[in-house]
Amino acid sequence: MASIVNISVVSNMQTLVNEAAFEGARIGIKSDTPEQTAQMAVLNFGDGITGWKMGDRLAVSTSLKNDMLTVEVRYTFYLLGGQQKTLVGRSSLRIGDTP
Repeated sequence: MASIVNISVVSNMQTLVNEAAFEGARIGIKSDTPEQTAQMAVLNFGDGITGWKMGDRLAVSTSLKNDMLTVEVRYTFYLLGGQQKTLVGRSSLRIGDTP
């Protein structure tokens, strides 16, 4: 039973991390300060999730090269049984795109 719960939690958290990275990139490309805006969008996206604080269990990195904004989100959490798991989501969008 614990394995089924853990698989479900990992699946849901991976979806959350992927969506946070996409939302950060989507909002960032529309800003005059894309990297900073993307980081704030990721923080706001997960507001209310345990440990969703920069430096706590969450790391957000951004890069802007050749008008391409890349947002990477790393989130660490614990499964039943105390096992630590870190998931990574990444999204890249071009400045000027309208997703």
